[in-house]
Amino acid sequence: MESGGPITINVGGTKFTTSATTLINHSSYINWKDDSDEIFVDQDPVPFAVLLAYMRRGNIKVDDIDTDVLTLAEFLGLEQFLLAVKIRWYYNVGRGPVCSTDEEIATAFEQVHGGIRGAISEGLFPFFLKQDDIDAERDLATVFVEFGAALGGVDSVRFSVTECINGEIQKKRSCDSLVGALNGIFAKDYTSHEDLDRQNGYINEATFSRRAHRAEQNTSSTTRIFIPTDNDERKRHYGRRKQLAMYLLENSQVRYELITPSQILKDDPSATTNIIEGHGTHLYLQKHKFITQELGLDEIFVTYFNLLKRKYTDCRIYSRMI
Repeated sequence: MESGGPITINVGGTKFTTSATTLINHSSYINWKDDSDEIFVDQDPVPFAVLLAYMRRGNIKVDDIDTDVLTLAEFLGLEQFLLAVKIRWYYNVGRGPVCSTDEEIATAFEQVHGGIRGAISEGLFPFFLKQDDIDAERDLATVFVEFGAALGGVDSVRFSVTECINGEIQKKRSCDSLVGALNGIFAKDYTSHEDLDRQNGYINEATFSRRAHRAEQNTSSTTRIFIPTDNDERKRHYGRRKQLAMYLLENSQVRYELITPSQILKDDPSATTNIIEGHGTHLYLQKHKFITQELGLDEIFVTYFNLLKRKYTDCRIYSRMI
């Protein structure tokens, strides 16, 4: 058989013509020492047509993949395709050991789910198509606001953040503002409130969560063979990171103060906050699309906001998606 010439594959009675090179580069199943110009494969031709299109062009629509396509790919030994499937699937399920390389993910997938067929038998195929945001393991981040005489004065305030990743508590980090602390965790995809009422004495605290990063799918070139689904595109568009800004109005001087991340004002990643003064600051909020008021935060950090209201006639936090 000439590796560059056309060959005919009879799959379950349906004949396909392609080049030997196309199949050699992807499948480890066929006996290439066979001198026949036609190869018979006793499988369903419908999923084979999907996989042949992938072998020809190098990518595949996620919407075209079903359980028949996956099991046939395993039968034909499409190793690169199967590796990409395992990475996407493992990431979407969001459970199991933390992995950093494609090989680690594939090994963990085999150990946890027993391969492609095992995952299908567990009823996990829907999670190949869409992330499991309900049963996935979670990382947590808690924002603390401490204040009072113990810190050096009645109006003294201190902010800090602690993360719990993969069940391990990370070192507490201090911040210079509530907005800075919240922006720090929102930049890491922490979005969901886990507990809204944990005020205790001089400490206000709130816990936020994210899907645990079991595998970094987006950093793997292997998974780029997939043409995304409409759901993938919607999640990419609407799942953007949130960013906050605080608007303070001091009545006695009739001025606005905006505490906001410095990268909004200029490309300076070293600083975390800035203060803007002047009558046009509220328009500045709108200009940069800080239009959604975060109504729940003053309820979470109730003591801190009560302290602010001693000085300011108005204090609000707005958000935007970036």
